[in-house]
Amino acid sequence: MKLKYCEKQKMDSTQYKSGLQERIFQKLFISDSLKYYRDLKNVVDTAYEKGKKEIAKKMKMKGFDIDTIIEFTGLTAEEIENL
Repeated sequence: MKLKYCEKQKMDSTQYKSGLQERIFQKLFISDSLKYYRDLKNVVDTAYEKGKKEIAKKMKMKGFDIDTIIEFTGLTAEEIENL
């Protein structure tokens, strides 16, 4: 099969091997990049959620009413009560 592909594309087996290695490298690189992106997004999302809870906690300590805290943070009343 490899030989037929090489003949069809007018390339020798060295060029085929080089092209195959390049495609494998690209797939691995994309896979690693995607993993890095997902890990980084997870860190940012977690920090964002923790930040909202910290703000809500401070607002609650300052005496803001629950409706105002919900409006500013997007947390539920139950989440705010548990702080």
